Amino acid sequence: MPHALNPAYAGVRLRCLMPSRELRRSGLASRVLDPAAPSPALPSGGVLVVQAKWLLDAGSPGALRARTAQLAQARERGARLVLDSFDNYFLNESGDPARGELLAAYREALPLFALFTVSSPGLKPLLEAELPPDLRTAALVRVVGDPVETPAAARDFESLPHRLHPGRWGATGAPGANCASTARSAARPGN
Repeated sequence: MPHALNPAYAGVRLRCLMPSRELRRSGLASRVLDPAAPSPALPSGGVLVVQAKWLLDAGSPGALRARTAQLAQARERGARLVLDSFDNYFLNESGDPARGELLAAYREALPLFALFTVSSPGLKPLLEAELPPDLRTAALVRVVGDPVETPAAARDFESLPHRLHPGRWGATGAPGANCASTARSAARPGN
């Protein structure tokens, strides 16, 4: 369950879309669920990989607990739950009470998961430190690095008009626009 379906998000593209495509190419059943669906149909078996960001993007402790209840139902129907984390979502350096409440609801959800994956070795001890002691031994935290992207990756997941749309590149215009203007500047006499 990704936090979005937009391939412009590296976490979606690298940790959901690309792996799902490769699993299908290998002959395994794999699909990416639509996180925007009002009540996504969660599987009744197999493995369900949930991005931590999907839980936290619920926005409130109550909404996060509702998502946790959906996951608990999927687990009761036979799905094995895996939590995928590609950032340290436990940070609350400002001590924001609303963030603290959201993180408390997030911690409540952790015992649902049979396995945890993180995107880098540095995240592993941060997640392990947040797990309840009994879960630290029962559910492993594995490092699953991001796949290497080829230049064709954007082409595989985004249409040409979307890739070239000026809004995609902010104020820089089309890809390479800054490079071209910098080159023109450098080529002027006196520079």
